[in-house]
Formats: sequence, C-alpha cells, structure tokens
Amino acid sequence: MISQVVLLGVESVIVSMLLLFLYWLRPIIGFSGLYVALGSFQFMQVLLALSIYIEILPGVLVSPGSAVMFTASLYVVLLIYIEEDALGARKLIYGLALANITMSSLLILFSFHVNHPLTVNFFNLPKELFLQSPRIWIVGTIALIVDTILLILVFEMLSRFLTRQLFLRIFISITLILIVDTFLFVTGSFVERPEYGAILLSGIVGKSVMALFYSASLTFYLRFLDKPVEHEPLALNDLFDVLTYREKYKRLQEASFKDSLTGVYNRALFEKRLREELSKARDTGHTVSLIMIDVDRFKAINDTCGHPEGDRVLTELGSLLMDCCRPTDTPCRYGGEEFALILTNTSAEEAMTLGRRINKRIKDNVKVGGTAGLDMPVTVTIGIAEFPTEVDSAADLIRLSDQRLYKGKKQGRDQVVGPALE
Repeated sequence: MISQVVLLGVESVIVSMLLLFLYWLRPIIGFSGLYVALGSFQFMQVLLALSIYIEILPGVLVSPGSAVMFTASLYVVLLIYIEEDALGARKLIYGLALANITMSSLLILFSFHVNHPLTVNFFNLPKELFLQSPRIWIVGTIALIVDTILLILVFEMLSRFLTRQLFLRIFISITLILIVDTFLFVTGSFVERPEYGAILLSGIVGKSVMALFYSASLTFYLRFLDKPVEHEPLALNDLFDVLTYREKYKRLQEASFKDSLTGVYNRALFEKRLREELSKARDTGHTVSLIMIDVDRFKAINDTCGHPEGDRVLTELGSLLMDCCRPTDTPCRYGGEEFALILTNTSAEEAMTLGRRINKRIKDNVKVGGTAGLDMPVTVTIGIAEFPTEVDSAADLIRLSDQRLYKGKKQGRDQVVGPALE
C-alpha cells in the first residue's frame, strides 16, 4: 500500500514538473506543447479511470487517472488564469473540450471494428471499453466546463479575503472544485454500479491529497520561478465576460481609462493598477518598479511654439512609450507633461535599462519647432524606484520616484535617476 502511495506521489511530481516546464517554454514554443500534453492526458485519464484503481487507505481506492491526471488539468487552468488571465484559461478549456469530443466520437466509430468478423483483435479488447469511454468523456467534458467556471469564481472570491495567503487560496479553490467534480463525474459515470459510494469517497480523498501537492507546487512556482508574460488583446464575447471579474475590468480600462490625447492610460487607471500590482507583488514576493517621466522645459515649448505643438509632442511621447513597453507594463499619463510607467516583476536595475532606452529614443525621434525652423530634440528626465525593496506603499513609491525625477532636473535635466545613482 505504501509503495502505491509513493508511486502516486512520483507520478504527480513528474506530471507537474512536465507541465511547468512546458509552460516555462512558452516564450520559445508558445502554448502548443502544453496544450498537446494536456490533450494527450485526456485519453490516459479516461483509460485509467475505467481500468485501474489502487488502494491508498483501507477500503479507499483511487484511480491515477482522476487523482493525478485530472487534478493536473485543473492545476494548469488555474496557473494560466493567474498568469494569463481569463482569455488564456478560456482557450485551454475550449481545447480540452474539443479534444474530449473528438476522441469520444472516434471511439464510437472504432467500436464497430471490434466484433467485426474481419477484425484481428490482438489484445482481445472488449467493445464495452470503446462504448463506455465516450460516456465518461461526455460527462467529463461537461464537468470540466462547470469546474473551470467555478474554479475561477471561487479563486476570485477568496482573493478578496485571503489577499496574502496565496497557497490557501489555491488549495481551497482546487479542493472545493475537485469535490464538486468528483460528485458530478462519479455520479454521471458510475451511479448504477454497486461500488458507486466507495468510488465517490475514494475519489474525494485521493483528489484532496493530490490538491495539497499541486497547490504547493503551483505556489512555489508563482513565488520563485515565475517570469513576466505577454498578454494578447482581449476579445470579450462569451460566458466568461459575465462571470470573470478580470476581463470585465480590462474592458473598463479600454473603454474609460485611456487618455484621449496621448493614447496611454490615464491617472485613474494608474492609481488602480498600481494598488493592484503592489498587492499581487506582496502575494508572490515579486518586485514592482515605477518610472516617472517628465518632459524637460515643456512650458517653453508651449510658450515658444504654441499649445498645438506641445500637444503633438505629448502625443508622440505617448506612442513611443507604448512601443517601448512590454504587454505586461502599464504606461500612463500622470498629469500635464508627466508620464508614469508601472513595471511588474521588474527590478530597479532592469527599469534603469528601460529608462535609458526610453530617454534615448525620445531624444532621437521627437523633435519640436519644425514648423518654425528650429527642429530641436525633446529630452526627458526620469526617476525610478522599486517596491518592496525601497518602499512598502504606493504613496511612498510615487514619492521616491518623483524625488529622483526632480533630482535629475536639478542635475541638469535629460537624466535617468534611480537607486544605483544616488
């Protein structure tokens, strides 16, 4: 019995490491490797659920298909939801559902070969294996869709109460959903069997144990191994639009949090996003850097060349900032000629590198007074600070960045000032 439990643990370690490795490779190969792996898991999951159960406690039988493979599917859904938001999770769910439907349909067709007189069945596979699998696949697909919606809702709800307990949020979310899934799946697949009660209890116990391991694994990855990810533009058009807070929030950003002149986000979004990112950084142990950018001698530009020329300069700056940013960064107009850039999971040293690049690109590409024959380069002064290494609140992060910006002004403008230069 102990050897079987150890074997289950080894299987879980291998599966989780494989999935995290494929996710880590996404900047190189995209999500295709992860999706193909999870798609192949669906077949193994059903095959194991139909045929193999092991005793982990007296009278408690667990299938590796349910305990290891299905829990791994929810594990990846939550990972992608946390990192990529609801759009990425939605793509994954659609892919798994299509994989289940396709395999179920093919198995029904293949079943007609089994008892045909011209068929050579080397392993004497019973026709029931092909006919029972589609039923389990259909039940599993429906349960998976329900599970995923509930998983996102439960995780979001817990995020409001357990703001700093990342492991607890993940563990409670996965465990609750696995209990619901076990009831739906076992009832839909085995309700007429005399061992229904034992299978139900065994499934709940086995999946709960696996939830503990997978939750610890996911928490470790998010805290220590996670890197910034790139977000694709969101297209909101299905059930997740109604049920997920995050995508609704992004839609509000696009609709009402843009600065009409520069095209970057406005001050209202800046304040909301900064609080949000600092809260996430506290949970994950990551850093957030803030870049404050101020146009040098902007009043002189307005006075000499006119306000339309000043507006053109701000518009070009906004466009250039968006070009320099990663999709995970948040460029904002802080006020007047001052801009702010929120950099998630970024150290001050990395922010300094980006600040110098922005400074150079502005100087090389943004000119003023061309209509008056001046054609003078526009320069900016930049201040940078890091959370939580240097400060522990949003207000202090802004204050320190601003102080460094004005230190650069006093030193002659056209400067990038951060902790390394103080």
